[in-house]
Amino acid sequence: MRLANEIATAAMEHVRDHIRPGMRESEVGAMFEGHVHANGTGYKGKVELARAMTLVWAGPGIRTFTSTGSRPVLEDEPTLLEIWVCADGYWSDLTKNACPGTLRREYDELLDGLLAVYNAAVAHVRPGASLAALDLLIRDGLAEIGYPGQPSHPICHGVGARAHEPPFAHQAVPTPIEAGMVLAIEPGVYWPGGGGLRLEDNYAVSATGSERLSNYPDDLRTA
Repeated sequence: MRLANEIATAAMEHVRDHIRPGMRESEVGAMFEGHVHANGTGYKGKVELARAMTLVWAGPGIRTFTSTGSRPVLEDEPTLLEIWVCADGYWSDLTKNACPGTLRREYDELLDGLLAVYNAAVAHVRPGASLAALDLLIRDGLAEIGYPGQPSHPICHGVGARAHEPPFAHQAVPTPIEAGMVLAIEPGVYWPGGGGLRLEDNYAVSATGSERLSNYPDDLRTA
């Protein structure tokens, strides 16, 4: 999982450096996936095969798990990549964002609020804490910044191909977080008609807290 996250980080840095206004969503996805396959296969002499799948949404195309399309990258709005990288059967599950220019004011404000909710959630991740409480903590935080009822998908779950299938943490019997778990934390806000933001990283739970496995910044303004 660490290697899969490292490979994903390198591919996202490649996207950040080469994304341009007017590119199609599908071009961005192909750029990310091609980098993973070309550079992740054989990575550090430890990975036999690395492949990736992405969903890419640009600006108003940011919605809840819709298909990648041909919408253009915009200079002042984020392009969101929902990322799965598989390295020899081990996964990373990330959401990362890039913007080729300066974010519009409303995105700046949304990102500030979302980061505050996200950071409070990360502070909760430690052995013995409730997984369901983590999910509810994020939902309550999103309501406080003006987005009650969001998002519609799970926002704290294990990493893998079936992460978005029930039972969901906030609907289940309270389950404690345990050392050795790897959790994906992904709060998101989606605006009516399209647009919004989502953040997501993988956290390895240790005896004393947690460790973020991807080095790509969640604040795309500092990426």
